[in-house]
Amino acid sequence: MFDAAVEVITRHGLAKLTMERVAQAAGLSVGSMYQYFENKQALLMALAEREFAGTSKAVLESVAAAMQVPGADLDEVAAQALVTSIGRNYRLRRELVLFASNAGRSDMLQLPLMKVEATFVGAGLIPASPNAQLRAFVLISAATGVLHAALQRDGQWLADANLPKEIARLTRAYRMAA
Repeated sequence: MFDAAVEVITRHGLAKLTMERVAQAAGLSVGSMYQYFENKQALLMALAEREFAGTSKAVLESVAAAMQVPGADLDEVAAQALVTSIGRNYRLRRELVLFASNAGRSDMLQLPLMKVEATFVGAGLIPASPNAQLRAFVLISAATGVLHAALQRDGQWLADANLPKEIARLTRAYRMAA
C-alpha cells in the first residue's frame, strides 16, 4: 500500500491522491485500504513517519558503519546518506514535508532528527560540552535546511555529486569551531 501511495503521489501529486487510486495501484479493493487506514490523512501520516524514520535510519547506519573504518570522513558519510535518502524521491519528500507541516505535525520531521543528534553527541562527533545537544541541533538543522531548500527548488541540487561534499564542509567547519 505504501509503494502504491508513493507511485500515485509521484505520478499525480498529493492533491490527486485518493484511497481509490492507491487501492487500484496496489491491486486491492478500496475496502481493503480502509481496513488499514481510516482515511487518506491516516495513510499519509503513516507514509510520512515511514519516510522520515527511514532517512534517520540510513544516516545512523551509514555513520555507524563508517565509524568502523579508520580515517573515514563521517561528515561526508552522513551528508551522502542524507542526500541519497532524500534525493531518491524528492518529489515525494517535498509533498510529505508540506503535508506534515500543514497538518501541524512538525514533530514527525523533528523526532528522527533528534535521534541523529543524540547519536552524534553519544559517538563523540560533537565534542562533549554543556551545550553539546544544542550544537548537535544546530549542526543537523543546518544540513537538513540545505536539503529542504533543495526540495523547494524541485530537487535542482540533489543530483549534484558535490552537494554531499559541500554539506560535509559546512558541518565539518561547524564541528571544528568548538
